[in-house]
Amino acid sequence: MHCLLEIGERVACFRPRELGIRQAATICQLREGKVLPLLYTAGMTADATSLPAVLSADAIEALVSQADPRVLFVEPRILRRVIIQDRRIPGLGLRVPHSKVYTIERERLLVIADRSELGLSPAEELPRRVILLARPTDDEEFARLSTVERLHAFWRLTFHGRVHAEVEQRIEDQRLTSPQIAEFIRLIGAGEFAEIRQVLAKDELLLPPQDDEGAYVEFLAVVLELRYFAPWDQQLFFPAIRQWGVLEPLWSDLPHEQWYRETQPAGTPERLTPVDPEESPLPPSPSESSATGRSATPDPPRSTHLLERADRSGLVGNQVKAAILSLRAHKADPSSAVDQRSTADGYLRQLAQRLQSVWQLSDVEMEAWWRALCSLLTPAAEGYRSLEARILYDLQKVCVAHERGVYRFNVWGWVRTLGGEPLRRELPLLETVQSAKYLRSTADRASSIRIPAADRNRLMALVDEVQTRSDQTLRQTVRPLIEKTFDDVGLVPQNIPERVARRKVIEGLLDRLVERGFITMGDVRDALSQNSLKLLDVSGPLELTAGDRLLRADRKLAQVLDGVYRPGAVYLRASQRLSSLAFGTRVGRLLARHVVLPFGGAFLTLSVLLHYWEGFAGTPAAVASSSESSEQNPAQPSSLPPLKGTSQKT
Repeated sequence: MHCLLEIGERVACFRPRELGIRQAATICQLREGKVLPLLYTAGMTADATSLPAVLSADAIEALVSQADPRVLFVEPRILRRVIIQDRRIPGLGLRVPHSKVYTIERERLLVIADRSELGLSPAEELPRRVILLARPTDDEEFARLSTVERLHAFWRLTFHGRVHAEVEQRIEDQRLTSPQIAEFIRLIGAGEFAEIRQVLAKDELLLPPQDDEGAYVEFLAVVLELRYFAPWDQQLFFPAIRQWGVLEPLWSDLPHEQWYRETQPAGTPERLTPVDPEESPLPPSPSESSATGRSATPDPPRSTHLLERADRSGLVGNQVKAAILSLRAHKADPSSAVDQRSTADGYLRQLAQRLQSVWQLSDVEMEAWWRALCSLLTPAAEGYRSLEARILYDLQKVCVAHERGVYRFNVWGWVRTLGGEPLRRELPLLETVQSAKYLRSTADRASSIRIPAADRNRLMALVDEVQTRSDQTLRQTVRPLIEKTFDDVGLVPQNIPERVARRKVIEGLLDRLVERGFITMGDVRDALSQNSLKLLDVSGPLELTAGDRLLRADRKLAQVLDGVYRPGAVYLRASQRLSSLAFGTRVGRLLARHVVLPFGGAFLTLSVLLHYWEGFAGTPAAVASSSESSEQNPAQPSSLPPLKGTSQKT
């Protein structure tokens, strides 16, 4: 069958691909004030020139579904819920891996989601294994793509899901066994496969339980996707693999080229080649511009709009967003007389100067940071909040926390003291802790960024150096405060072992502060209990009422370490008072050791034994009533069961 796509006065003829559940899907497109029907049926093939410049979301979904009938578009929240329940992911589900495409069996899908949520009619049948694609949200990055770029993006996701479905089916049919997967992993190399697993986990592509089989399937899907859609990113995505030709046996027996052709939506070009922003590309030829669905002339209004937004962002101190928008304006209008790439680098130089004032860097170190930030800009401008963009924003948050300060509104204290305490309370220690937190986040992400290895190593060295310096500054600031607090509450060592133990307690608290960003009363209590520095006995009723040394240290640490110390809750303070009464006085220890523990333990033991006896032999009330009834009417036999070794008398 054929179909006709009417655009103005031109009529294009299509033969769509083979359809499954969506045969003869009719889409309507509003063009020049008229609703034009676009009918796609079986056997369609077309090149990029036959597509209209603009297609609705429904039309794009229909083209993708016609290419592969396993594809089903769902809302992103539905897809996240399916992944969470199918993979048994704990937590609130704020970060769900593989949330763009997911393959699942039909029965499992219909158990998790209703047909109405999936947009299916009661009579509509699904294939055995379904490829779920998330519908695009109304974000700016997707909205600025052309029709061809959107189709190409969905084709790439569909191909990724198709590889998942086919390889998982082979594993289920025992055509791909665990020994074969282990042999493939040995061919890749243990060290290389460990780095591959880490890269996939960092990019949130690895699904639970993150075993060797799941990592191997995901690696195959990503590698084949890069092979066909972005071969220039292979080395950057998996830097541990040096010789890709050695890995050909991994996918040599898979008909991946057939999957690639079968998932291609009608009219989608083979490949979209990125433009290197370092070079000044020539204007596209008319054939290239028609193949990509874009005009051959630049789009000055769009680039002007991006530059206006960049200027507004730069004025308010958001240099990262300004640099990204300037680079996108350069890509939108590469023939402009003004080199917007230089403007973007200038914004990053301002960010490097702000970092210099925060970390007290020298001019040479500032220049090194500026070059490292410039290497992140190109991949940061691709997509929405990419990994490189998040690193840049984390570094900018360090500057914002230092310049604006971190504070907390103390409304209750201000009202309680009638204005004696300030309403806005500064938290300088929390500012230092947050800076260290952002640096740790940058260090964790730096190993997976898509830049050359030399630039990545240079950035990681800079981050490690500043992170070490920041941790030392935090320790040097907090250590004297904890020492003075211990001295004030009476946690003073009396000999050399206690002096060593106290130093160990303080360093352990500092380690927890650097690792988590805060410490609690439980951390102080556990650190004291694990060392030779012990709490002294409670001196009298006054100290028992006011609290022992641990409770006083808890109150004072909450004041001197405001923002980074979390005082104990009510139940923790109450239990500490009871334990100080029982073990912090001589009388309490005497009663606990010779009265409460032995007699209380004996009482609990007897209660447990009696409970078990009642469960096996009946309750005492039943025994008493049974004995009374047998005395009143001796002719009737007792209802109690006979004891072992005896016979019941009639």
